[in-house]
Amino acid sequence: MSEIEQAVEILKVVSKRFCDGCEYEDSGTCRVNFSKCETAYDKAIQALQKQIPLHPIIKERHRGGFQQFACKECGNIDVKDHTYVEKDYAICPCCNKSIDGIFRNYCDNCGQKIDWSSENE
Repeated sequence: MSEIEQAVEILKVVSKRFCDGCEYEDSGTCRVNFSKCETAYDKAIQALQKQIPLHPIIKERHRGGFQQFACKECGNIDVKDHTYVEKDYAICPCCNKSIDGIFRNYCDNCGQKIDWSSENE
């Protein structure tokens, strides 16, 4: 378990301990209300989790397609398939948006850290 993953687990425990039934909230001396406290912990956990590198989802993109050709002599219509496949199409595993540019360290959309190493390494 990485240091970031450990920090996430600690924050989850701490948020449960301090936000559920906070002694200050019960006594009326709490400076922040429960929902703000819980939201702050959730945001910190989400930010830390984005720093844990995830492998992108590689998808195939089909380009081209079918094209019709009419023979000049007899008028018969022939259909040719001009489809080809690109494999350099990566999706962020966190927000499912396309990652613009191969080998970016972070998703431009959500900030998720991307791990481009082979999953077999």
